[in-house]
Amino acid sequence: MVGVEHNEAAAHSLRVGSALLVNRHELIITASLQHLIRHHTPEIARSIVLEQGKTFADAQGDVQRGLQVRFYLLMIEKAKH
Repeated sequence: MVGVEHNEAAAHSLRVGSALLVNRHELIITASLQHLIRHHTPEIARSIVLEQGKTFADAQGDVQRGLQVRFYLLMIEKAKH
């Protein structure tokens, strides 16, 4: 995995409100996914530009919003348990 130690540290810092830390394994996977998406944002944004005809800045914003949605969906799912 890309930067596993970095991703583990990032995973430990992800918290909901002031406390609840979700399953460590899920956090590591989420942090790894976020790291890869952030690292490849320009390539992903270029693909969005080609496929949807958006501006590069709008496409980058879409990638960032996708990251936010993924994180909040994980937190909502964990709050149910």
